[in-house]
This record gives sequence, structure tokens and C-alpha cells, in this order.
Amino acid sequence: MDITTKFQEVEFYGNLLKDPQKQLEAIKYFESLIEYSQIIELCLYSIINTNQDLVQFHMANILKISLPIYICQFDAEKFNSIFQSIFNLINQSGKSISCIIQLTEAFSILIKLRGCQTELNQIANIIDSLILDIQQDKQSLQLDLCLSILNEFNASTCSNINTSMDTQLSCQQWFQDRYIVPLFSKIVEILTQLHYANSHNILTQKFLLILNKIFEWRFNIDQDLVNSSNQFPTHLTQIFNTDSFYESLTKIYLEKFEDFNIRNNIEQIYKILCQLDESSFSEYSLFQLFQNQLLNFICHIFSKIPLLSYPATMVNACEISFNCIESNSLAKLANLSHILILLNQCSNCTIMCLENCDFDDNNTHFYESIKLLFQLWSNLVSKLVSFQYYSRKASNNSLEIAKSREIAEFLSEIAPSIVSEFIELMAKQSSHPDLTLFSIEYNAFDPDMFISVAGIARYNLESILPSLSISLEQSISLFFQMDLTTQVNRVESEFYDLNLNAINRKIECLILLFGYIFTDFEEGEHCKIPPSIIEYSKAQQNTQEDLCLRIPAFILEYTTQICSQAQFNLRTNESNAVDYPLWFINRWAGVYLFFNVDDYNGISQNLLSSFSSAPLGIQCQSISHTLLEIANSIFSFKEFSSNTRISYLATLTRLMNKSPFFNQVKLSNSHSELLQTLCNNLNHYSSQLQRPIIEYLLLPNTLRSTDINLFNIINTEIENQIHSLIAQSLSNPHCDYKSKAICVYLRLNGMTSSVDFDTFDSYFQNLQTKFSAHLRILVKLSTEVEVWIACFDWVIKLINILDSFGDSADYLKSLLNMIHSTLKMYLNNINKLDKSDLDEEYDIILFMQILENLIHLDNTNQNIGVIEQDSDIVPKVVLELSHEFMEHLNDSKLQSFEVQSRYTKLISTLLSSYGNHLKHISSSYVERLYLSLRYGVENFSPEYSDSVLGSIKQLIILFNNEQLVIGSAPYQLIRMILSDSFNLVINNKVNSQSLDNMVIIFTYMVLYHQEIFSNLMQNLAHNFGLATQANINEASQRLYSAVGLTNDVNQLKPVISSFIFNLKSLVFLK
Repeated sequence: MDITTKFQEVEFYGNLLKDPQKQLEAIKYFESLIEYSQIIELCLYSIINTNQDLVQFHMANILKISLPIYICQFDAEKFNSIFQSIFNLINQSGKSISCIIQLTEAFSILIKLRGCQTELNQIANIIDSLILDIQQDKQSLQLDLCLSILNEFNASTCSNINTSMDTQLSCQQWFQDRYIVPLFSKIVEILTQLHYANSHNILTQKFLLILNKIFEWRFNIDQDLVNSSNQFPTHLTQIFNTDSFYESLTKIYLEKFEDFNIRNNIEQIYKILCQLDESSFSEYSLFQLFQNQLLNFICHIFSKIPLLSYPATMVNACEISFNCIESNSLAKLANLSHILILLNQCSNCTIMCLENCDFDDNNTHFYESIKLLFQLWSNLVSKLVSFQYYSRKASNNSLEIAKSREIAEFLSEIAPSIVSEFIELMAKQSSHPDLTLFSIEYNAFDPDMFISVAGIARYNLESILPSLSISLEQSISLFFQMDLTTQVNRVESEFYDLNLNAINRKIECLILLFGYIFTDFEEGEHCKIPPSIIEYSKAQQNTQEDLCLRIPAFILEYTTQICSQAQFNLRTNESNAVDYPLWFINRWAGVYLFFNVDDYNGISQNLLSSFSSAPLGIQCQSISHTLLEIANSIFSFKEFSSNTRISYLATLTRLMNKSPFFNQVKLSNSHSELLQTLCNNLNHYSSQLQRPIIEYLLLPNTLRSTDINLFNIINTEIENQIHSLIAQSLSNPHCDYKSKAICVYLRLNGMTSSVDFDTFDSYFQNLQTKFSAHLRILVKLSTEVEVWIACFDWVIKLINILDSFGDSADYLKSLLNMIHSTLKMYLNNINKLDKSDLDEEYDIILFMQILENLIHLDNTNQNIGVIEQDSDIVPKVVLELSHEFMEHLNDSKLQSFEVQSRYTKLISTLLSSYGNHLKHISSSYVERLYLSLRYGVENFSPEYSDSVLGSIKQLIILFNNEQLVIGSAPYQLIRMILSDSFNLVINNKVNSQSLDNMVIIFTYMVLYHQEIFSNLMQNLAHNFGLATQANINEASQRLYSAVGLTNDVNQLKPVISSFIFNLKSLVFLK
């Protein structure tokens, strides 16, 4: 039947579509047309010649569906003809909108399927028609076509286009000139004329999306092919550097701010634009124009932020501003005026937000916005610091020197106002009624902010320090004028506490600022004095008002008075009230010592006295930092005598021993660092100093934060003293830190690093002698998990030493006897252990580590086990311990990823190392091993359940060549594994990642245990109807036939995989 006749048939059924009684018959007819051999031509002919809207729609829909099926049959000429015909139909008037939508989708499919094989001149014709006439009534559909072309004809596909051009670059250039630039111009023209009614939201989104695609297209061009830079064509940069373009984007951004898609597209455009730098422009004047427009956009956002109706939009506005300021374009600005404009805008915006915005207490978006604004402000100030720094660098160019001086003088003039502005911003933030805890909860005292302002201050000390010093002294004076002990009535209480907090916040801010001005900190250094501070000090050293000496004095006074004010903490509930003064003193310690050694000793003693008398309410972590800083300074400078050091340490250890603070607060690494300082000096002083240090070693919190290697530097005499102290503590029924003491004891015995071949025999014998004492202590402290962890550390270290030095079976037997006794005792008490959150599961992990180390020891030392009857001593012990260990493990202890990882690794190591032993030991062990593996498949995370399946595969391979007796333990095991495998696969509990392992398991089952496999298949079939039973039996027979032809696992894997798929399908269709 030719197309004309077929079209008459289409028209006939098209008329039936109007009849409700015949409509279903007509729809079925149209669905059947897809099998017509000339369906593409019929669809196009019908759409062109029919006047029926329903026929147009159905034939366009069939065309869209048929293209992917028949397109492979088209040659280039036919493809181009269809390509052009569909495009012409889209732009032809008189077609229904529903038909045009279907045609547009068909065109997009055509581009996606065969776009890269289209002739360039064919694309050119389409582009010309599309860009020159974007019709008002079809804008949305035509924009979809533009996007389709942009998506498919990109920089990476140009090389595949059927063209006679010599290079890919010339193709890219052609596409840019012929399509990108005209389309960009057209979109900008339409955008600038758009009316911003709500009805245009979808169109606006599409216009902006096209702009994004254009920019992405430019930036994705291969640089090796471009051979120049990221330069946009001159006429293109002239377009997006026009005021109308930016005004349009800004207007849309502000007016449509609550429409996420529109706002996001514009932000993406600016994000791409921010990547441009001077090299991206053909002329520098264009780059300058671009910078100004970018700055204008940011300033528009700043003006919008305080007036936004929703706090969430405020956060987004701040983020896009921050991205723009961080961009390459603004980062390379050589004009200070730009930064100052932004700084002023940011300051005004921040103050307006603090003064005018009124949000609910629970609305965190407001706080996040303020924090972002502070970060923006800090970022801009840091750029000024970089200008100041580079302006001070020497130069041989007289013009550069003159320019540097001009910059330095200018910044020197504005520096005081910047610092004052910073203090004002912080004061505004601190006094805001909704922000009384702002600095704690949202970390508004961001170090970057202080570093930026301190950088400006350092280069302008003479003009800044006096005013800051006076401000700090006045604030501290005002603080202590407030009668903290006076009982205020309830009406005044809220206002009184608010003022107190505001004053304290200002003092904290000033102290932090001083600390950053006077010290530089790098990792591993306690205090580094900036060169500018040393220069300033030398210039001021003959004056009585030397700030470097005067400031610490009243900071110290402020600190000690706060420490003595119990009422302050009890009334305001400020647990960190002393943090900032101490933070300042920490950073000041080395600096102050640099200027005045003698007075520093007084400071340290006064602080110790203050801490000793401090109320329980003051439990700040900074105390340990301060003590560490003082200790480091005392041991680092020769000006301090031994007597001074001994006196200080004696006071220090007495304080740390008696203060409840050190038993309650969670200490940082300062404890470990302080212990390192003490131990480094332990052997250089008399017993007068050793005793307080040893007391410190036994502090409850010392053990948790101490590096084990620190004990290696302790000599024998001091070790004996520590042993004596431990023995005393263990015999004292009132001692409350016995477990801590034994932990130190275990580490001292097991962590010796000075072991070599000559001393190993005596060392090992000494350990054996001491171990009986360990066991007695372990029995007494059997429920202390910390002791077990310390003991496991000791055992692991001992195995590693033996691995390095042991060369006979005697060592191994002695070691195994010791370890076996210890671990058996642990397993007997595993469910009684009193664990904290910090210890949960850690002892289990260490236990598994010991088993792994034992296996490694057995595998790598070839001389071990040379006596025949003892050749399996390691596997026997390992398998026994692992068996009992698995008996104790319950489900809750296998939940963490760390435990799962260790457990799967241990099981795999057991199977690969001791597989043959599994055949001859208790069947209950093998069964328990498999049950734990099955639990792992069902409950572990996917990455670990796959590893567990690998272990099951290893287990089944062990019995592949065995003649199994029906009813025997191995027989029951194989049957259980196969039965479980069926259930796991059928119930979809095996993910695709693990399916390969499951296929291998099935393959080995069918190869070596066909009888068991056959019985299980029959049992499975009985659960279904006769038809399903027949299908299952048929699938089984095909599988057996395949196994009869080959026993190659790799050849059988695809057959088994197909069988599993069919089996799941049959069960699903039940």
C-alpha cells in the first residue's frame, strides 16, 4: 500500500477519534502504525496534508516514538531531508500547539541520535532560521531547540561532525561565529525587552539557561586546540559589557529573587564570569568595564540584603557576593578604590542588618547571614593587608617605589578607621539582644577576621596601638566598676546581665586583637614575634609607656580578678568567662619573655595561685594551654634557674593533683605536650623534681592523652620508682586509680624500644617473669576495659618484637601460652566489661588485630613450628580463640564500619591460611563461622557484605572435592549454604555488586554437589503451581545439560547467571 492510500486510511481513523464509541478502536489503529515500514514518511506526509488536530498530534507522537527505531536505516541524504522537514513543520503556522510540542521533542531526539553526523550546511540552515525568527508565540519551544543544539553540538563533538574543514578549531570557530554569538545577541536583546510579569518566569529561566550553556561552551573548549587563551570574541565581550546586559540581569535577579531557578541561573552566570581575568579580553578597557559592572552587581546585592523578606535568601545573596569577591577578576584588582567601595558597602549592610532586622530566636538563617557578612568584610580587609605588604617590599624601579609609598601612606591614613569600624561591628554584634551567645554558637570571633585586622594594625602601630590600649584599659576599668557581688532585683537583672556580657565581649574582642597583632603562629611553634613588632619595640624601648610591657600587666590583673570572682560565673553561667584572657596570655607568654624575663616569673606564679583558688565554675580548657605555655617557656630559656623550675613544677603538679577541674574537663593535646616537656627534662634534675613529675604521670587524665612512646625516655631508676608507686597504689584499698596505674605499668613493661638481637633473650625472659604478676592484676581488674586495651597494646607490641627477633619454636610456645591465657580470660569477661563511649568496640578491634598478627607471625617465620607434633600450634590456638570469640559476638557489636571491616578481613585471613584445618576440627565451629558470615551478608553495609560473600565462596571451595556423607556436618553445611543462597537471591537481599560472588557460589554447588542442588530445587518447586513447577524443572534440566558439557567455571558463570535471573522471574510471577 503506497503512502497516499495509507494516508486515506489514517484520515478515516482520524474521523473515528471524534466518535466516543469508536475512539478506542481508532487509538489502537494509530498505535499499530509503528510497524508500518514507511512510518516516518507517512507521519511527515500526514502532518503536512491533514487539517485534523487530533491526527496531527497522534502522527507527531508516533514520529517521535519511531525515530529511535528506524533512524539506523537512513542514509545521509534521507536523514538530512527528515531533519529539515521536521524543523520546517515546527515553524509552519496552522499547526496545533500539542502537535508542535511533539515535533519539538522529535527534533531533539533526532539531534541527540545523529547530531554529530549532520552536515554543517544543514545545521547552518537550521541555525539561521531559528535565530533570525524567534517567534513570540513559540518562544518556549524554540528555546528548547536552541538548548538541544547547544547540548549536542558542543566543543567536544565538533571533531565528529561531517565536515571538510581541516581542523577541529576551525569547526569550533565556525560554530561560535555562526551560532553562539548571534544567539547570545538575540537572547540579550529579548531579555532587555522582557516585561517581568509572573507569566514570564518559565521563559526567563530558559533564556538564562541558554546564557549559562553559552558560557560553559566557551570555557570547555580544549586549550590545546585554541592555542591562545580564553578570549571571547570582541563583539561578544562588547555585548556582555554593555550596561543594558548587566542592568537586565540585576533587575531580574532582584525582582525574581524568590524564584530559585532564575536566581540560581544568574548566580551561575556570575560564577562563570568570575573566572575571567585580563587575559580573557582582547582589550584592557573591556576588562576594566567588566570589573566595574561586576562591582555594581555586588553593590546592588548589598543594598538588597537588609530588605529581604526571607532570611534564607539573605544567606544566598551573601554567598554569591562572597564568590564574586573571591573571583580572579577582583582578586587581581590593582585599584584600591574598588576594595574600599566594597568595604564600605559591606560595613553599611552589616550594620543595617544588625540594627533593622528582626527575626525569631529560632531562625538560624539570620545568624548565618551576619556571619557571612563578617567574613566578606574580613576578606576585603585581608586584600588591603596584601597591598600594604607588597607596598613595603624593596624595588629598584623609582616609579614603583613612589607608587608603594603612595599606597602605604594612603593605607596608614585609613587603617585607624578600619580598626575602629571592626570594633564597632563587633560591639554592635555583641549588644544585639538576639545575639548574646552569638560568639559562642556561631563563632563570630572568627580567627580570619582578627588576622586580617591585625595585619593592617601591624603596619600602622603608632597610630593604632595607643587608641586600642586606651579602649582596652577603659573597658576593663568599666568591667570592674560594676559591683559583681551586688544582688540586683529581678526587674533589673536581665538588663544588668546584658550590659555585663556586652562589656565582657568587647574586652574579649580587644584582647584577641592584641594577641593577633603581637604574635605569629605556625604549626609546631609556640610563639613567633612578627618583625614589625620587634622594630616597634626597639623604637619605644626608652619610653616609660612601652605598650609591650604595660598591656600584659593589666591583662594579668583582669585574668586573676576574674579567677577570684566566683559570683561572676555563678550569676552569668559563663563557663568560658576566663578563656579569652588566658588565650591572650598563652600567645603573649613568649613575647613578654622576650621583653622582660624577670617579671614573667611573677606572672607564672600569680597565675598558678589564681588557678589554685579558682572556683569550680571556672573549668576552661585554656588553663591547660596556659600551663603548657609557661612550662615550655621555663624550660626553653636559660634565664630560669633549676630552683625556679623545680618550684614551678612542684606547684604545678600539686595543682593538677588536687583540682577537680582536671578530673572533669575533656582536655586537649596540651596534656600530651606538657607531659613531653616534663619527660624531656625528667632525667636532668634531682629526685626533688622527679617525685612531682611521677605523680603527674599517674594522673587519671594523663594516660588517655599520652603518646606511649613518651615512656621510652624514662630511665631505669625512675621506672623502678614508678613501679614502687604503682605497687603502693594497688595495695591501698582506698586508691581510686588502680586501673590507670596498671595501664602505665603494662606500657612501661611492654613498650621498651631498645631491643636488639643481643639483648632479646634476657628481655623476653624478663617479660615472662613479669607476666604472672600481670595475670593476677588482670583477675582483680577484670571488668576494667581500659586495662584490657592497655594489655592488648602490650600483646600486639610483643608479637611484633617476636616477629622481628624470634627464631625458634620455644619462643612461639611461650608466647602462645601467655597470649592464650590472657585472651581466654578476656573472653570470659567480655560481657561484664564496664565501657565508656570512648572504649566501645575498641577492645574488640584490638582482639581481632591480635589474631591477625598471630596468623601473620605463623605465615612469615619459616623456622617456627619445626617440631612435627607442634607444627599446628598457631592454627590450633587461633582457631580456638576465634571460635570462642564468635560465640561472644552479638549483633549490636557488629554495627560499626570499623568492626565490620576488621571482622571480614579476619574471616578471610582464617580461611585462606587455615582452610585445611577447618575440615578436621569441630563441626560446630564451621557452622558458627558460616552463620556469622550469613549475618554479615544480610546486615553489613554493601562494601563489607560483598567481602563476606567472598569468604563464603572460600568456605564452599574447601569441600568441593570431598565425597560428602549424607547427614554429615560438611553435608549439612553445604546444604545450608545453598538453601540460604536461594533465599538471599530470590528475596533480593543480594545487591548487584555482590551478585558475581553469588553466581560463583551457585556454580561450585552445581559442579560438585548436584545431588544437594537437585533436592533443593525440587523443594522449591513444590511451593508453586504445576505450571511454575514445570518451568523450574525445565530450567534445572537445561542447567544440568550445560554442566554435562563442561566443568570450566568461567564458561558456566554466564549460564548460572541466566539461570538465577530466570529463577527470580518465575518466583516473582507467582
